[in-house]
Amino acid sequence: MCSDKTTNPVVGESDDIDENGNQTSKCELDKFRTQLKDINMELAKLEAEGHCANELQEYIDKLHIYNDIKDVCQMLMGILAELEGVPIKDMYERYNLQLDD
Repeated sequence: MCSDKTTNPVVGESDDIDENGNQTSKCELDKFRTQLKDINMELAKLEAEGHCANELQEYIDKLHIYNDIKDVCQMLMGILAELEGVPIKDMYERYNLQLDD
């Protein structure tokens, strides 16, 4: 929330000062407002296509969990391959996994 306006002596443009005393130039604020507008337009488009923001967040959260599990499995495959003295590729073949998966 902007409470005061000051003149920036370096650039000569008006800056906003928030309640924490942080300065944000008018140019930066305009850029953030444009980004917010673009994001809101994209969100409206997705909602019009039948998507829900809450469902999207849930999907993203599940994707993070999946990626974490996949990373652990890849580390375990590497450890098993090292213990058996075989290339990781052989471990993937043994368990019918694809290397590019």
